[in-house]
Amino acid sequence: FGSQTHHNLLISKMYNGTDKYGGKIVGESHLSDQLDEEGYEDPGFDSVEYSANMSSIDETLVCERLGENGEKIPGVMICGLDPENGTLRWMKDPVDVRTASARTIARSQMSSMLHDHVRNQAYQQGIRSVIERFTKENGRKPVVLDIGTGTGLLALMAAEAGAEKVYACEMFEAMSQIAQEVVIENKKSDVIKIIPKRSTTISVGKEMAERADILVTEIFDSILLGEGAIPSILHAKENLLTPNAKIVPSNATVYAQLIECPTLKTWLDLPSKEMEIRYARSSDAETCRGNGIAYPVHAARMEYKTLTDPIKIFDFNFQELSEAQQSLSHEISLKTQSGVVHGVLFWWDLQLDFQLEKSQVEFQVENKESRLCTIPGTNWWQDHWTQAIFPLEEFSTKSHCVLTCLHNELQIWFEAKPVQLEINLKVENPPKKPKFQVELTPDTCHCGLHLLCNYERTWMLGDPNRTSTFKSAILKALEILGEDALVLDISDGSMCAILAAVCGSTNVVSLESSEVSEMVFQQIVESNGVEDHVMIHAMQPQDLDEDILGGKIKILCAEPFYYQMQNYTLVQCLSFWYRRTCLENILDEAAMIIPGKAILRGVAVQLENLYEGHGKAGSVSGFSHAPFDALMENWNFNEFSYPLWQYKYQEVSDRFDIAEMDLCSPITDLDFQVEIQLFKLKTKCHAVVTWVDYHLTDDIVVSTSHDVKYWKSSVRFLDPPLDLENGGKTLQVEFKLEKSPAKFSLKVTPRE
Repeated sequence: FGSQTHHNLLISKMYNGTDKYGGKIVGESHLSDQLDEEGYEDPGFDSVEYSANMSSIDETLVCERLGENGEKIPGVMICGLDPENGTLRWMKDPVDVRTASARTIARSQMSSMLHDHVRNQAYQQGIRSVIERFTKENGRKPVVLDIGTGTGLLALMAAEAGAEKVYACEMFEAMSQIAQEVVIENKKSDVIKIIPKRSTTISVGKEMAERADILVTEIFDSILLGEGAIPSILHAKENLLTPNAKIVPSNATVYAQLIECPTLKTWLDLPSKEMEIRYARSSDAETCRGNGIAYPVHAARMEYKTLTDPIKIFDFNFQELSEAQQSLSHEISLKTQSGVVHGVLFWWDLQLDFQLEKSQVEFQVENKESRLCTIPGTNWWQDHWTQAIFPLEEFSTKSHCVLTCLHNELQIWFEAKPVQLEINLKVENPPKKPKFQVELTPDTCHCGLHLLCNYERTWMLGDPNRTSTFKSAILKALEILGEDALVLDISDGSMCAILAAVCGSTNVVSLESSEVSEMVFQQIVESNGVEDHVMIHAMQPQDLDEDILGGKIKILCAEPFYYQMQNYTLVQCLSFWYRRTCLENILDEAAMIIPGKAILRGVAVQLENLYEGHGKAGSVSGFSHAPFDALMENWNFNEFSYPLWQYKYQEVSDRFDIAEMDLCSPITDLDFQVEIQLFKLKTKCHAVVTWVDYHLTDDIVVSTSHDVKYWKSSVRFLDPPLDLENGGKTLQVEFKLEKSPAKFSLKVTPRE
């Protein structure tokens, strides 16, 4: 691979982690779907080179290379740090596609779904009821189609309930192989046919011998529509199902309420004018609200005040779904409490059996055997489905407002405004004749920043304490070395560069990782009035020399922050250290490095709910998942990245230092071991959480710990967890770094 990228076709991209809070779907993204059949050498969007430049460190590329005789040679490419310059490089993975896929699956939400007994029970009951009713009414067994079968669980439920034939499609090829093995394991291969394709690419007469009488599917995310349920069901109704086919689930209802939650203002709003840096590149950019994205959240972990009662906003009848219903917009007049509106909290309810009567008590999970509801406060905790929040531009309300609810085939979003009416305002439910539209799309980013930054990064930039801390460190360096000292910022985002110029530096250079970020931040530099003092380049550190810089570097600074590594603070730290080492020959002898030191820190934690969503599945609803579990061996050797504030946790040890890195000196090999005493408590230790503390100067420290909510924490799970009730338990934590070939490991070993 490597040098032959122009002959490589990117077949798919797999996310090696769970970044649902950043909007990614864990699984497989088929980027080559738009290629012509003969387009294997296309150097554009689907090329390995393009995708590598656009991918993050937690992704795997599955490729095909054309051999000398034109044969297709499959392979896997993984991402790592380049020891020459600290940037990302893509390397051929020595493992095969199946092994790489297992690594991806182990870090996905699949285990969480398999461990969700409420979900599984509800689907099993719904599928059984619909199949038994069909058989009784038609005098024959039904043919069933399962879209997005995963491990084949719903297909197995259908086969057990009496289906004549089950067609189960799964677009993630590695998962479809697991499904085939699980089906064989449960002796249902005579009934179930696994189709390793996206449902919209299969047809009757080819992959399917006949149309299906029943469709079962679980392609729903926390936003309900994000995994393509609407287009998949519509395609199936037209091409794969009989005219009167039943669908499980038959209905989905979305509920919402307005909330007051000041935290949401920091998720999308550009940092205020009172901050040290103005991040709006123009007056028009100041009003930008991003890309109209709703975010999955565990609402119970957020501080908010409800301003309205819950109200039904959308009711999807999948049985009657038509092309005309893909986009909808309607207004709802609402009574509100007095307060400040910051966003919409919403959730959904699935009705799995179409003949099940609606609950008489709205918003309660009645007849739970055939219903699923993600309402806030439910005792049914799971991580693969949560509530969702859509941030709004804040406004004050006294008694009434108008909420506009919109959806297209993949997204749900909202608009809202106050109304100044004192009396006679009619509060209404969604109109009986909703306004269906050909196509609706949410607003898009026009400030540029939201194109580069997820909500956590925007939140980070809006933290005045963090900004002033960096300002203090930079001011201290300028006081020592002078305002004309050459300052080089080697973080994405140019925050330190702009701060240095705002603090009076007259000679600042900043490196950005892409031409897009170079353009956006050059405009932000101009909006801060420091364009005469800051030069931004889209280039890598190894390409710099004294001629380009105009001298040697006297102040080298970084946050450190890199877009492609955002979920992993340790990787960002090491990337900075490698970049700093790359610049050794053009550093002034008296150069100051900000940060000058980094400390890898950790703490042992109890994480019971989150832990239960990982690892082996065992028997799921009576079906053996031994083939899946075989892939889960050593699942806990992986590093997971989570916003820990979203989960209940308890620290079960003192916080401890693992390794110290002298960033003022070139990178070196490291080998640290530390033994940790765990507390004696009536609970368990499920994991060790790690983060990096940066010493910007001797007395100025910035932390990336879970105390700071916009940082994700690195989580290393224990399998099995340690029972702490009798005391005397310890952990050995070992960190090793080989500077070349940029290989590092963090190992956690329980000790009695």
